[in-house]
Amino acid sequence: MKCLLNFLVFVVATIFFVGCQTVQPVEEVNIQSKYYNWTNQSFHPKISVTEKSDTTITYKIILPNSDLQNSTGNQLEIKSLGQKENSRVQYSQVFTIPNINLENNSGYFSCTFRHPIDSNITQLTFTIKESKSIREISVPVAYLPSKEGWIWNSEMGTGYCSSNQKLILPHCDKIQFQPRSEKLPSPPFSANAPFIPQEKSVVAWKSDSLQLAPGAYQIFDGANQQVLQIIDGNKSPNFPEITRIEEMIGPIRYLCSKEEYERIQNSYEGPENAFDKFWIRSGGSKAKGKELIKVYYSRVQDANYHFTSYAEGWRTDRGMIYLVFGHPQAIISDDIQETWIYGHANDPQALKFEFEKKNDPIWGIIYILKRNETYRSPWESQVTQWRQGRIYP
Repeated sequence: MKCLLNFLVFVVATIFFVGCQTVQPVEEVNIQSKYYNWTNQSFHPKISVTEKSDTTITYKIILPNSDLQNSTGNQLEIKSLGQKENSRVQYSQVFTIPNINLENNSGYFSCTFRHPIDSNITQLTFTIKESKSIREISVPVAYLPSKEGWIWNSEMGTGYCSSNQKLILPHCDKIQFQPRSEKLPSPPFSANAPFIPQEKSVVAWKSDSLQLAPGAYQIFDGANQQVLQIIDGNKSPNFPEITRIEEMIGPIRYLCSKEEYERIQNSYEGPENAFDKFWIRSGGSKAKGKELIKVYYSRVQDANYHFTSYAEGWRTDRGMIYLVFGHPQAIISDDIQETWIYGHANDPQALKFEFEKKNDPIWGIIYILKRNETYRSPWESQVTQWRQGRIYP
């Protein structure tokens, strides 16, 4: 209790002394722990760019009212962390949360963050933190604070847009497109690495707007470039959330054989009935089946939110492990790899998954699992736990 109190005092003191629109160097940290949880993070921001001038770019940050329960009068500190070639820079602003009608959960709180133009920034992350709690989330921002780039007035994800939109183009020399993978990663005991799309095509456009397709666009203007990821808005209209039965069938492939999965897809009863029967049979009852669905698909949403890059988050290596095994007891990340530990970190018998980090010019850092035959037994055991309904929140 004393340690927790000291920690909270430290957090409050830190927030108190952070100024508005301050600029300061940020110290490099090579080892870090991460926590991936979509539902418990409590902040689900969407970010867009609403205007630019010669000196500033205006970001609009949108939070649903449901994120701000019991937050009236609190302050939100929003910090941007920009990565340059050999350094980092940080800006911050503080916003007071007004009296929000939380009965209207479809409503939103929005604020504008005016960021200085800095064309040398190659990566940008926003951190959103509430002053009277330890709630905090860091999210990547697709729109860099450069004079080039686009203006996007619609609501967008933090690192991706929907294909149901048109992009208003700035002046640019060339646009390249790369599709997103629809393939599942091979099991952790396989010798096959995941499929990473490499094919690129040059995009031709005749006006100042471009109809978006699922994948990633690399937009060049002289020596500068920006990348924007696009999610299929027809297939996943509420991404990263899963709201349609068509989206729910795919992820159960990790828990069943190829033949069983095909029977669910092609069932004469319809995929929805076959889907329900799979979970009821796994849980042993409707109530337990419903509980399993809640746990599993909250993980799908976690994976979509945190791991989406060359594929939707649940289709990546980290997404595959997260869906089946859940959140690890420890996550260690350095410049070369990220290690997930299930069990005590110092226990030689603990299950460890190592993900190698590879830089990709389109998708950024890609995490590839170091596959090994020794993973076969724990994988099959955990899948059996799911199929026998022995998974709990």
